[in-house]
Amino acid sequence: MLFLTAVMINAQTAIKNFGDIQMHDGAEVGFHTDLINDGQFENNLGFTGFYSDNEIRVVSGSNRPVFFNVEIDAVNDLQLETSLGIRNELEYVNGKVITPRNNIPVSLDFIRHDFYVGEDDDRHTDGYASVIGSNEFIFPIGDDNRLRPMIIPNQSNETYLNGAYFFEDPNSPSTFTDTFTTDEKQVFLKNISIYEFWDLDGANVTSVTLTWDTFSSIENISPVLDFLRVVGWSKSEQKWIDLGNTNISGDLNNGQITSTEFIPDEYEIITIGSIFSNIEQGSDNYLISPNDDD
Repeated sequence: MLFLTAVMINAQTAIKNFGDIQMHDGAEVGFHTDLINDGQFENNLGFTGFYSDNEIRVVSGSNRPVFFNVEIDAVNDLQLETSLGIRNELEYVNGKVITPRNNIPVSLDFIRHDFYVGEDDDRHTDGYASVIGSNEFIFPIGDDNRLRPMIIPNQSNETYLNGAYFFEDPNSPSTFTDTFTTDEKQVFLKNISIYEFWDLDGANVTSVTLTWDTFSSIENISPVLDFLRVVGWSKSEQKWIDLGNTNISGDLNNGQITSTEFIPDEYEIITIGSIFSNIEQGSDNYLISPNDDD
């Protein structure tokens, strides 16, 4: 049964659903107003667009709407106050998708499909994006006007992962209650990035590939790329842990690095760090790990 109504919020019209709606194959719906979804709006096919030349377009309500093919053409951005699901294709035409970084479960959700186009520094998800599936996934995430992808490889089983990028110093994060002191680290770790970090959440074992650009100041972490490592803030040990370097490519201005396998939920955040060289460690120094944690 269909229950739609137009409501006024701050002198702006919004469409509110409090019934059970389904878009069938071939349906086309364009939202030129905000959407409030308090009903069921999930089993959809067809095409859905979100449009605005001036206002911030907002999706809110108590339930997540899920669409099939989606186009976002909102010059001043699409703001999510509840999650928005996509089951097939997404095109970023204009504007970003903004999620509340202090409310991690609210995200742009790619549901068993990971195809999107149009992402760049001006068009991406500024906040959290999630994926459920088993294919390689490149998170189209960034912070303000910087796209900073995070890449997950093919998974052995269907997996849920949620992530965001922060162009912030982990010593003083803006939306986390804890601080992630870069001086607290394993003894063989030399430097931890003070320029940026990522949040990756998930209960299954995976590796991750992080990227860098000129704003990452990689030369201040290590001028030698082979010494770079993916590092994570351990929830149990409350310090930075080496998550490895299984592959690295690029130069000091642009590149990417891949970790060994780990469980994301065991780490608050992840970023790029470095280890000491053999010369810096010294030939007479030995690191002993009695509990086999390397």
